Amino acid sequence: MNKEYIKLSFSVIYSTQSAAPVQQLTKQKSILRLCSALYVKDYTNMIFYVPAFLLVFIGFAHSYLGERFILIRLFRREDIPKILGSSEFTKKTLRFAWHLTTIAWFGFAAILVGLAHGKADITFLVYVICVTFFMHFIISLVASGGKHFSWLFFLIISVSCFFGKYV
Repeated sequence: MNKEYIKLSFSVIYSTQSAAPVQQLTKQKSILRLCSALYVKDYTNMIFYVPAFLLVFIGFAHSYLGERFILIRLFRREDIPKILGSSEFTKKTLRFAWHLTTIAWFGFAAILVGLAHGKADITFLVYVICVTFFMHFIISLVASGGKHFSWLFFLIISVSCFFGKYV
């Protein structure tokens, strides 16, 4: 702790009780509150939890509400374009692309939590990017059965980030 902060604390505690020192005491208490508010350094990054929470919340809402109210209604239409010979591939592509957005938002939330903890160094950031794009790779590969080539690019991004940092 700062010596001036401790000295100010003791001067507030041991102040006299007459009328003139009461005004001095009030002034010292205000200064003490200001010093204690400025002294707390551990909570300055806590604000990053707000956008992280919002990203997780909106991610779940985006996936759930998008499936329920947009994708299902869209897939009931008869005029969905046929890509690679079937409308099923189009539906799967739209579905996994929709949910990849949520995964990306979760990756950003992880970065914000790292900032809140003060651990967002280059290693942490590269790790989050690698994991996020590896999840993109898995989802696009499985959902499209390998027909949509985005899985290849997501894998290259993930592996390149990994080798860029760790090799």
